[in-house]
Amino acid sequence: MALRVHLPFAAAVVLAVATMILLVTYTQRCPSCPPPTDGGMFGLQQQQQPPVVPPPVVPPPPQPVVQQHSSSEGKGAADSTNQVPAPAEESGGEIPEAAQHDGPCFLVRERENCTRAGCHFCEADGSCKQSRHSCASCSAYDFNLVTCTAFPGCVFCERSGRCMARSLLADKRYSAGCHHHVAATPSLNKCEYVAHFPPVVWPTPTTPITGNAAAAPLDASNLTLAVSAAAPLPSPAGAALETAFARLSLSLRYSLTVPKPPQYSEDTVRVVRVALGDSPCDQSGYIQWGDDEAYHIEHDPHKESGVIQISAKTVWGAVRAFDSLQSVIECKGDLCCVPTLTLDDAPRYSWRGLLMDTSRHFLPVGTVLRVLESLAVNKFNILHWHITDGASFPLYVQSVPQLALAGAFGEDQIYTPEDVHLILGHANSLGIRILPELDMPGHTSSWGRAFPQFIHTCPSFMKDHGFDCGADPLHYNGYDGVGGWCDNYVHLGGDEVSQECYREDGTQPSLETFYNKVLGILKQRKKHAVFWEESIMIPANFPSDTIFETWLTTDKPKMVAERGFKLISGRTRWYFEYERDYRKYYEFKPTSEFHDIGSSFIGGECMMWGEYADQYNWFGKVFPAAAAVAEVLWANPQTATMDTFNFFTHLCEMQRRGIPVNSPGPGNCDPQLPS
Repeated sequence: MALRVHLPFAAAVVLAVATMILLVTYTQRCPSCPPPTDGGMFGLQQQQQPPVVPPPVVPPPPQPVVQQHSSSEGKGAADSTNQVPAPAEESGGEIPEAAQHDGPCFLVRERENCTRAGCHFCEADGSCKQSRHSCASCSAYDFNLVTCTAFPGCVFCERSGRCMARSLLADKRYSAGCHHHVAATPSLNKCEYVAHFPPVVWPTPTTPITGNAAAAPLDASNLTLAVSAAAPLPSPAGAALETAFARLSLSLRYSLTVPKPPQYSEDTVRVVRVALGDSPCDQSGYIQWGDDEAYHIEHDPHKESGVIQISAKTVWGAVRAFDSLQSVIECKGDLCCVPTLTLDDAPRYSWRGLLMDTSRHFLPVGTVLRVLESLAVNKFNILHWHITDGASFPLYVQSVPQLALAGAFGEDQIYTPEDVHLILGHANSLGIRILPELDMPGHTSSWGRAFPQFIHTCPSFMKDHGFDCGADPLHYNGYDGVGGWCDNYVHLGGDEVSQECYREDGTQPSLETFYNKVLGILKQRKKHAVFWEESIMIPANFPSDTIFETWLTTDKPKMVAERGFKLISGRTRWYFEYERDYRKYYEFKPTSEFHDIGSSFIGGECMMWGEYADQYNWFGKVFPAAAAVAEVLWANPQTATMDTFNFFTHLCEMQRRGIPVNSPGPGNCDPQLPS
C-alpha cells in the first residue's frame, strides 16, 4: 500500500457505496446469505447505458453429506465439488442475436454461439475467449490434482501427475501419459521404521509430536474414510471433508512409483476415522472467522491397528489434519508407511492471510485456484482478494456491467459470476475464507471510466498528483443490497483518502456520513467490516465487531485496542516487493510490536501487491517468503532463527505438490519429484 497512488475520497461517494451491490449481483449466493435487494445504483443509473446481456447464473450441483467412502469415491467427491457451473445450453439460457455477434466474447456461453460470434471456444474450461491464446491450458496444472479436476475439460492422470485435455484421451499418443510411471525408486520392502522421526509438519505444530519411528504400512489404493458427527453436515462442509480425504488418498497413490502391489500385513492402515464435535461448522457450511482449527492425530497399532484417528471440533480442524497427514506418511517405491505418533496442534492466531491484488495485474482463474492450493499447504485460512483498485475494475457486475466493460484491462480479463462461484467453492473445500476488498473511498478511479460524468477535474490537483479528483458526492443517494459473499466479513478499504481536490473547488464531503451509511447497509445484511487503519480516525459509528488492519503506522494499533476493536497486522515488513530474504519475514514477530494491545490482536496478513506481479512471476515473488510468514502466524515461534532443514523440506513438499516455489538457496529436492 505504501507504493500505491493516493486516490481521493471522490471516486467513492457515488461509486464506492455501489461496492455493496457488487457483492450481491454477480455471483452465486451461499445457502445462508439473504437474497439481494437490487435497489439500483441511483446516481449511476441517471444516464442510459447500452444493454448488455449478463451470463446466466447456474445453481451449484448437489453435494452428498459425508458418511463413509472409499478412496475411489473420494476422487469423485473432489471432481464434483469443483465443477464449473453448467453452460447456458444445459440451463436453457439463450443468447440474443445481438450478443452472439456484437457482445463481448466472455458473455457467450454455448460453443455454437461462441463460434458464430467470431470468438474461440476453450475446451479446458468451457469458456468463450477472444482468441485461442487466451484459453487456459490443462497442462498448466500438471501435478495439481484439485486444480486440474476443477475444469471439466481436463483430466488428471494419477500415475504421471499430468493434467491433459479430456479430448486428447482418444489419441494414444497422448493418453499413454496416463499410464506410465515416473522413475521407479527402490521399495521399502516392509514397514518397520520410517526414515525420519519426528516427521516435518509445516507450520511447526504448537505442541511436540510424540511417538516413535516404528511404522505400519498403509494401503493407499484402498484407503477408506469414516466420519462420525452429531448431525449431518451441510453440503459445502461435507464436500470440503471429502475433498481433503481425496487429496490425501490420491497424493499417496501418486507417490507410489513401483506398479507391483506389495504384500500387506495385518496391521496395514486402511481406514482414516474422523470424529467431529457437536458444532462442526457454521450452518452455511462455509468456514468463518473464529472457527476452531485445532486437531488431534493418533496412530498407535497397539491400541487399534489399521486405523488413523483424527479428532477435531470442526470440519476445518479435520481439513488441517489431512494436510498434516500428507507430511506424516512416508512413501517410497511400492509402500507408504505411517509412524506411531500422536499429534495435537492448533493455530496461535485465528487470522492468517495473504493479500492477492488482481487490479494491477489480472490473474487468470487457474492461477487463483493454484494460489489457493499454495495457501492450503501452508495452513493459511484467508485469501484477502484485493479485487479492484484505480488500475482496473476486473469484476463483472450484472446490474452495472459497464464498470467491468470500461474498467477492466480487456474483455478477457474479467471475472464472471461463474469464475467467482468456482473460486469460492474451491477455497471453501480447502478451508480458506475469501475476504473480498473493493477499496474505497480512495483508489476508485477505474470506476470513473464507466461514469466520467461523476468525476471532478481539479487542474492544480491533477498537476501535482496526476489523476482526477473523483466522483461528485452530491450524486450519492444510497441504495439497498449487500450480500453475495459467503464470508461474514467484507473489506471496505478506507486508506489513502485525499480531500485536496475538494478543498480546491470548495466541496467538503463528510466522511463520517459516508462511513455511517455504508456501515448501516452492512448491518442490514448481517455483514461485518474490515478497514485499513486510517479509518479509525473517522468519527463514524463503527460496530464493536469492526476489524482494522494496520500497515503504515505504530500509533493507531493502540488506539484501535483502546476503543475495543480487533486488529490485524498488514505491516510493510510483510510486503513481498520489499525484501527477497525469507529470513527477514520470519524475524518479524507481530507479538513484539503489538505486545501492549493484548487480545485485540488476532493475526495478520502478508501482501503481494500487483504492480510488478503477474501470473508468470507471482509464485516466485511470494514463495518461499510466505511459508515463513505462515510459520509465524500459526506457531508464533519465539526464536529469531527458523529450522532450516524443516523449512527446506517443506519447500520440497510444495514442489512435489506442483506449486512453483522460488529456490531459497543451493541444493535439490528428492530425485523422485516430478521434473
